Amino acid sequence: MIDRAQSDRLRMLRLPLIAGVVFIHASTLPPPGSGAYTIDAKTLAQLLLSDGVARLAVPIFFLMAGFFLYGHGAWSGATYLEKLKARARTLLLPMVLWNALSLGLFAASQAHPATARYFSGSTVIANFGPMDYGNALLGVSALPIAHQFWFIRDLIVMVIVSPLLLLAVKAAPKVTLALMASLWLLTAKPYPIPAPEAALFFSVGLFCRARGLSLFSLDGRTRFLLWPYLLLLLATPAYLGQPYGLALRKLEIALGVPVALWLTGLGSPSGKARAFLLRFATASFFIFAAHEPLLTIVKKLLPSVISAPLAVYLLAPVIVIVALLLSHAALHKLSPRLMRLLAGSR
Repeated sequence: MIDRAQSDRLRMLRLPLIAGVVFIHASTLPPPGSGAYTIDAKTLAQLLLSDGVARLAVPIFFLMAGFFLYGHGAWSGATYLEKLKARARTLLLPMVLWNALSLGLFAASQAHPATARYFSGSTVIANFGPMDYGNALLGVSALPIAHQFWFIRDLIVMVIVSPLLLLAVKAAPKVTLALMASLWLLTAKPYPIPAPEAALFFSVGLFCRARGLSLFSLDGRTRFLLWPYLLLLLATPAYLGQPYGLALRKLEIALGVPVALWLTGLGSPSGKARAFLLRFATASFFIFAAHEPLLTIVKKLLPSVISAPLAVYLLAPVIVIVALLLSHAALHKLSPRLMRLLAGSR
């Protein structure tokens, strides 16, 4: 069992990490590795935020998911079935529900002339076949229609194969984690699902729990990682568009994950910021689930009000996060049952 202080440190991370996910999706940069960037104010901000600090969010979420799945009891068939049943309620059901809502929103909006231009693109719901609907709802062979749910899809896969992963990290931890780290660092993907990032950090979480290690075990040494991480982060505009840029960014993330965990222990044990983060930690899944396609709509509408590209980039995710925090609070008060359904019983 982790103590209350460590539990609170992880809970305080949830809202900032989800904010990071929203900022990742607010970026308009081409995919990393597609060439050098023309640096202006907006591009610089995106490289440091969306393609810099925010990139720590997904690995840390997978790390925590693996850490909290295992527990201290011996793994058994009955325990495994309980885990599958619980994750079907907390992961599978909300994924299908939110994707179905997005599917309905896209279909209705594409059919109406006044809103069709905001939902234009290659995804034309009227032309969908059975496989298209399978992908839209579950991400069987492509991204779900609410694309952020690739994370939940991959997490479900990790839970399904978790007994094999647990056996591997117990029997041959160095070989298992080194292999997964190599696939991630080299951006190699010998299997379609899950992403190497998901497999690596989920397995590290499983390994830590199986060995009785805290996710904060590196706290005493992490201050030595802070400066290399900051140097790589600030150098992102120079290296990310280069052939070796992806490898350096993976190194930056590997350094940044323990740094982010360490920073949660530096704050005061009390204070308004801490209370706010703990109070709204439960809103993180709702923000994750609902921020798209809302963010896309806001990004398309804002330029008609604000002409500065940098301001649009910074304001769009802030508007979405604040709106969803308020919506979460209101819906939680008006209909707790509906909120629990939308938030996967959270």
